[in-house]
Amino acid sequence: MGWQEDKNKLFVNPYTFIPLIDECVRQNYSELKLKEKFTGYIECELETKTPIFIPNTTSDKALDFAAKGRGKSYDFYSYTDLNNGQSKKEPEPIIPGSEIRGVIRSMYEALTQSCLSSINEDESFHKRSSVPGEPAIFYKHSDGKWYLEKADRYRVNTGLPKSKCKKVNNFDDFEEGQEVYFSHKGTCVLEINADKMSGENVKKGYIHKTNKFNKKHEAIFSPQKERNIIEKFNNEEALKMIDSLKQVISVYDNNIKKDDNGQQKEPSIYAKMRLGENDKILIYYNKRNVNGQTIYYLTPASISQEVFITKLSDILLYQGNYAPCQKKDCICSACSLFGMVSRRDALSSRLRFTDAVLEQKRNDYTALYNKPSVLNELSSPKPSATEFYLERPNGAELWNYDYAGKWIKINKQNVLKTSEDYIPKVKGRKFYWHNQDWRKNVHPLGCQKLNKLNAMVRPLNGGIIFSFKIFFDGITEDELKNLTWTLNLGSNDNDLCHKIGMGKPLGLGSIKLRVKEIKERKVCLTGGKIKRDVLPLNNIINENEIPSMISTTAYDYVKKVSSFNQAPKNISYPVGKDGKNREKVFLWFVGNRGGVGTPKIKYSLPHISDENQSLPSF
Repeated sequence: MGWQEDKNKLFVNPYTFIPLIDECVRQNYSELKLKEKFTGYIECELETKTPIFIPNTTSDKALDFAAKGRGKSYDFYSYTDLNNGQSKKEPEPIIPGSEIRGVIRSMYEALTQSCLSSINEDESFHKRSSVPGEPAIFYKHSDGKWYLEKADRYRVNTGLPKSKCKKVNNFDDFEEGQEVYFSHKGTCVLEINADKMSGENVKKGYIHKTNKFNKKHEAIFSPQKERNIIEKFNNEEALKMIDSLKQVISVYDNNIKKDDNGQQKEPSIYAKMRLGENDKILIYYNKRNVNGQTIYYLTPASISQEVFITKLSDILLYQGNYAPCQKKDCICSACSLFGMVSRRDALSSRLRFTDAVLEQKRNDYTALYNKPSVLNELSSPKPSATEFYLERPNGAELWNYDYAGKWIKINKQNVLKTSEDYIPKVKGRKFYWHNQDWRKNVHPLGCQKLNKLNAMVRPLNGGIIFSFKIFFDGITEDELKNLTWTLNLGSNDNDLCHKIGMGKPLGLGSIKLRVKEIKERKVCLTGGKIKRDVLPLNNIINENEIPSMISTTAYDYVKKVSSFNQAPKNISYPVGKDGKNREKVFLWFVGNRGGVGTPKIKYSLPHISDENQSLPSF
């Protein structure tokens, strides 16, 4: 289908990125020993600006009285164990200190040019390629080398009514990779037999089965008449390629539908692929130039996931060395204060966050809760959406974690010409826009069905005040100033807010933090007696002066994404429609790439500094 953009229906993506500025700022932890230290606590206030939701995970049927067994349901976090059903009295809502700590650490890292402490730097990226692969057979030759040999693909109709090929009834009798003989007419298979057949249009080939997701035909791979060896590989190279193929297969396995107990409903057909040294491995391949090195991507299907060789640690090394800290003698400001654990070293935190409790106790908490509601579907982060997660290289029409390039014509064929010096760059740290139009994403049960991608929840209303404390032990004046600035984002009275809990893309989770008082605890020995004093620290907060360790550039970005009143309008996930006018998020990305064959990415995620954050629908 042809994809038409709809500039009359604009949207702003729920999240943006604060760029990684210059270099990650680090120092030797021992240098802090030379500075004056403070011990005490900060009294804080937390106001919910929109409904927020943090689940009480003691029960996934907490609201079954409303959900009526149609799906999972969670109540707001409290100290009440809901495993035995909903309590008769509404529980007192609590905001866990661990949730607040996570929010503050992420913001502190962004403001102080600290490392990306929570990422998995060894994570492998994968992405569905829209460029069809070429059929090939990968096998170990008697000379000890591995051969990648071109193959012809013949189509097998196993029961598709609109196929131009005759139906073959016995395809399921054969195993993946099994050697067979078959007759054909053009590219259509007419008959398959395990025994040798004779005839003019009879060939030897190998059965290749694929997952049946809207697939038109099964396949038989047959070596070309004039043996066409694409490349030869030594054993080490081949095993790496097979390992990458296994990672692709595991991606498909992880996407297989699971039952309520988390078990796969059906086995993955790719898990049955023969991948041994004595097997004919039936694959599709794409050949790419990655930083001057030729890489072959092997996949089980023509249009398939690709697993990239570039890892996040590789990217961050070239992009300011923002990988998680590893040692105390080279540590960022956030890890120094909040603590860190690596394979090589560890450092304990000098902060402790208490749970946030209601500022005003009451006998009945019913009025604090929103009605049980079904949230719009939420999904896990999708780094495969490279048009959103990666910077767009100059002149590139297609880019990912390994290569970038543009389409050119060679012998009337479209060929992706890749850059030899491409270095991928991540957009930065992910933050969500505030969204006061959250009501469109929260529905009564009758208006939105429960399924496995959403849940019924009971959020806490906006306008509720909590209080909590942060205890600090042996921190410097600079660190204390950084921390208080991070808490209220410069002022108790501005509109700069944080996001917490579940449903942030839908508009839930906006909170304003205020620093009420900072107190220092002093212990001294006087006349042979221990004397303890708790004194206010009045010289720490200065709303007219940004602390020296906070990046002014980062703070400008933070002000834009954190403004509750100046947030963009029309915030939603990308919107794309199919031929039946059904809206799906993934269809926007299909339309933005122009479909299959020679995909060209038209729009990328606007930079956080762009005045216009809108994108058109497809």
